[in-house]
Amino acid sequence: MATTSGSTTATTSTKRQSQHQSQHQRERHFIFGYGSLICHRSRAITAPSLAEKPAEAVVVQHLTRTWSKRIHHQIHYNTNNTNCKKSTTSVSTSASASATSSTSTTTRTRTSTNTSTNANARKKRLDDAARELTILGQTAMGIERAINKWCNGVLIEVDHLELQSFDRRERGYDRVEINALHIWKADVNNDGDNDGDGTNMNNSSSSSKSNGDDNVHEHKHIVLQKASHKRYISSLTYKEKRELSQEQRNGTANANTANVNFDNIKVWVFLPQTNFPANRNFPIVQSYVDVILRGCLDYGNVFLDQFISTTHGWSKSKTDPRSNLKHDQKQEEEDNDHFIWVEDRDHPLYIRADVEWSSEQGKKLDEYLQESLPLAFGKRKPFTKILCAVEKDEEEFD
Repeated sequence: MATTSGSTTATTSTKRQSQHQSQHQRERHFIFGYGSLICHRSRAITAPSLAEKPAEAVVVQHLTRTWSKRIHHQIHYNTNNTNCKKSTTSVSTSASASATSSTSTTTRTRTSTNTSTNANARKKRLDDAARELTILGQTAMGIERAINKWCNGVLIEVDHLELQSFDRRERGYDRVEINALHIWKADVNNDGDNDGDGTNMNNSSSSSKSNGDDNVHEHKHIVLQKASHKRYISSLTYKEKRELSQEQRNGTANANTANVNFDNIKVWVFLPQTNFPANRNFPIVQSYVDVILRGCLDYGNVFLDQFISTTHGWSKSKTDPRSNLKHDQKQEEEDNDHFIWVEDRDHPLYIRADVEWSSEQGKKLDEYLQESLPLAFGKRKPFTKILCAVEKDEEEFD
């Protein structure tokens, strides 16, 4: 009897495991890319199998995009191709310590010829220059939940292994599921609503029961079919829902979706675990911006304009809608007159930079950015000038 019981338990366990594996195999996963993942080349670096796989342009409600994810890394920079005299410079936390040490030594050796006031003035100047040089990383794109806001991006279908690869790429982000009810097909053919407040977008409460333009039959993409179906179901009264068959509720009654269980369609987005605005130590870097813009241009100028207008945090502004970001008040006051955006195309700080494309298209991109973001673009600072300024001060007091 004991043997029979053990055999039954093992059989049940095997059956459950088989059912779980079967369910796992039936699931289809999609990632909502809202930053560098908009770019096909960037996606393919992480998952080469996606190189030729198209992505669907969409907009998602109740999310707002902002420069808010700090990426820590140590940057080493070679200045051979600049007008700076020194050949190499390490851009890291050690720069400030090295500068302080150099200042201390200089002060001791020149005590006989310089007053204490002049020594302190030199030290402050060098410390200020070293602080300019101390780039500890970069600020990448982030996204936050925000009622009645929206942003555009793309849907990327991935298998389970590719999903794991993107989980590793997006360290410091949490992968969470998006309610398909809030996903809409992007309008890339006309001006649409570019201010990001969602006023020209339908919501679930106002969707017509006949679906109108949001008809499940009109959409070829499975996620948009699921989204349309969910909006249709949510628009019905309780009585109308009870009259539906199980197949109608699941969306499997239609010919287009007869073999699809919408519950197996998963849409994911990566949300930053922490949110901080860009500053001079963690600036926005142009090589990263270029990758995103390249992806947006694949979907046309309207899509690009929408990306710019629905992305916040390009410059330090008290009116910048980043209420959920954690601010260091002292740091913010110090940074008010300093850069938070660097032009690094010649020596990119972004690990997945497309140097050749940026070099070819940089002038056109700058013209567009200057027109679209005049205040922020006007404060963008060339990375080489930051380094040269520090080296000049270091040589002056060596």
